[in-house]
Amino acid sequence: MAAIADEYVPLKPTGSKDHPWWPWVARFSVDLAGFEGLNATVGRAVSPGFNLTAEVENPRALVPWCSVGGQAVVSYGGVSLAWAPVPGFCAPRKGAAELAVAAKGSGVGLSDDLRRRFVAEWNAGTARVVTGMKLFYAGNGWSGTCAYQGVSLVRRELALPGQGAP
Repeated sequence: MAAIADEYVPLKPTGSKDHPWWPWVARFSVDLAGFEGLNATVGRAVSPGFNLTAEVENPRALVPWCSVGGQAVVSYGGVSLAWAPVPGFCAPRKGAAELAVAAKGSGVGLSDDLRRRFVAEWNAGTARVVTGMKLFYAGNGWSGTCAYQGVSLVRRELALPGQGAP
């Protein structure tokens, strides 16, 4: 397993520049802590595993930010390579919560073109995966506010560590 650090800068949603709820909106990030089993040179199918680290920063002072769970997926070239449920958790008041998610795939088929592209990008040191995490908000009595309705989606493109031709 390899580790990677990647900068994350939360962006304000479009149109929220002057919105009164913006200072109390939770901020989310997802990073790639490590991976294994992604060898596209062996055959047309891969069975990778990705260790993801998610963090939620809760700026609210009155109540925690809680998720009842969600879903995570790691993809390459539009193909889902690995997936996992995200367990429920809470970020404390004026605090943060970090959780680990182990996404696994089994026998994921790659087209010849996609496999060749991945191998070429890996050898050039430019291969990247897309991580997506959907979190379902628990509400905590604040579900009527526009800052905390529905689902939160975090999507990031991350470089794979340890790349390059041998």
